[in-house]
Amino acid sequence: MPSLNGISCGIYTHDGRLDEYAQSEIRGGLCCYVPARSGQQFWLTYRIEKPIRAKAMSIEFWVDGNRIDTQFPLASPSADPPSVGPIASTINSQYSKDERGTPHRRDIFFMLEEERVKQWPYWLLKGSAQNSDKMGTIECKVYRAEKTGVWEGTVSPEAIPATSAKKSMRSKGVSHRARLGAPMLAAKTTRYTFRNLDDENTPFAYFKFYYRSYKFLQINHIIYAHSDLARPVSPSDAYRMPAAAEVPKSLSRKLSRRRSESGLKKERSHSVPALSVDLGTPFPFISDEKKRADTPIATSNILRKTSQSVLDLHASISHLEAEFANFRMGMDNSDMLQSCYEKLGRLKRAAEKIRYKDDYGRRYSLPIAENPREEESAMESEASSPTTGPVPLTLPSITVKLDKGKGRATE
Repeated sequence: MPSLNGISCGIYTHDGRLDEYAQSEIRGGLCCYVPARSGQQFWLTYRIEKPIRAKAMSIEFWVDGNRIDTQFPLASPSADPPSVGPIASTINSQYSKDERGTPHRRDIFFMLEEERVKQWPYWLLKGSAQNSDKMGTIECKVYRAEKTGVWEGTVSPEAIPATSAKKSMRSKGVSHRARLGAPMLAAKTTRYTFRNLDDENTPFAYFKFYYRSYKFLQINHIIYAHSDLARPVSPSDAYRMPAAAEVPKSLSRKLSRRRSESGLKKERSHSVPALSVDLGTPFPFISDEKKRADTPIATSNILRKTSQSVLDLHASISHLEAEFANFRMGMDNSDMLQSCYEKLGRLKRAAEKIRYKDDYGRRYSLPIAENPREEESAMESEASSPTTGPVPLTLPSITVKLDKGKGRATE
């Protein structure tokens, strides 16, 4: 709703206040566009937001260059100094009173004269000299005034004549005009004579509304098909940032952890026993895997500990190979020695198969066979007939120790 000098006003229908578009400043006031629909009754609603120092205010309602009616809100008797407001009121009809003192009112409606829609440059449509014609306009003029008396005579308002300015309407893209309804009996009101304190050409506040069809406003890009793209019109809306799209809130860390763990349980139907050697370190990422959350921090920690475990395993294997080389000559049981070498080979090949998976957010673990029973049978066949090919990684717990005193390896 346009607002100036503590006064705001708008055009209302039974559907609510008409949206204002392309508000701009003109000499002495504000102007904007409002959409008009044929057959709709409309009226003016104004608000004085804060007290204005004056004995009275004169609020004039004009349509197509014709004055419809005027209201005179008076200052509060208890106000010192005299001031008007805050108040809110409506001018919804044209008031008249005949010689017998019978009051009548006539409501105002939009009427579709003829569909004339023309596209004009936007800067020629905003209160410039091109729009000096009064057709297709609704005006509100506010003056500071003082009461001079009470009017007891007849009230003969100005009628809204049928338009004959077809060419002017065509040039301005005006397809609607205002018309008065049938006279109806009205409640008696007190009419005053007054004197304006502000000059007629410089009102205290001035509002001008250009009413046009929706089609005209859309063709000239004053209003868009999507209401969110419409240009801001009120002072508060002019500096309002567009509302951000609603971004769904991220799940809590606790909830993410629960979901991740439930997904991991489905993927891992069986566990892998930890491998250990005397001079090495157990694999923490295997034994504690179920206790870890599927988060980037946990992933980086797992990768770091995995790499350290692989290095420790390689060091342990190298140390065991050196120990076996020292005691090789003193061992009598060649079968036991061969068995130890085979187990060292398995550990070495298992260490080489530990790799970092480059899929972000997934677990880092030893690859396991889809069928545990096939894995165990493969292990048994390999124990009976050693081969040099790839060895499955699901191994029983193996502890390789060297007994220097007896010169043999135990499993």
